[in-house]
Formats: sequence, C-alpha cells, structure tokens
Amino acid sequence: MRAHAADPTLTAGRIAAALNISVRTLNRAFARENESAMRWLLDHRLEAAHTALAEGRTRSVADAAFDLGFSDLSHFSRAFKAKYDLTPSEVHHRRSAEDH
Repeated sequence: MRAHAADPTLTAGRIAAALNISVRTLNRAFARENESAMRWLLDHRLEAAHTALAEGRTRSVADAAFDLGFSDLSHFSRAFKAKYDLTPSEVHHRRSAEDH
C-alpha cells in the first residue's frame, strides 16, 4: 500500500485484488488495530503531505495533495485540518516564513 499510496485510484478493492483476498478479509486484518485499509491509507497520505509541507519539499498545497494521491483539494484540506488542527496552508506558510 505504501508503494502505491500516491495513486488516487487506489481502493480497498484494488488492494484486496492485488493480495488475492476479499475486501472483507483486508478490512478484518486492519480491524485488529481498530483501523480500516482506507483509513490507514488516508492517514499515511496526510502524514506524507504534512512532512512535505513542513520540510518545504513541495511548491504548493495543491502539489502536495495531488502528488500524494488526493484527487479533491477540499477533501484533502478538511482531512488535514481535522488531523493536525492546522490547515495545509498554515503548515506551508510556516515553512516559507522560516526560509526568509
């Protein structure tokens, strides 16, 4: 999943098919950790975006979102804000301010 996390078309169905298991079996494996495959993927993408923005490895919030598998900038921004209590722009601007 990590290797293909940036693929915006990655779904639980595609992951399960690649592993030759059912979606139900995939989700049961994640349920042991009180997680789902897609929730894990979302968190992984958000962490990667936060790191890229905080370290200045991306030119813009949109680039971070789209490069890391998000296809909807509004969804990305809402999920990022819910996880970090900061907007992606705030993280990006903090890095930009530190560079000047």
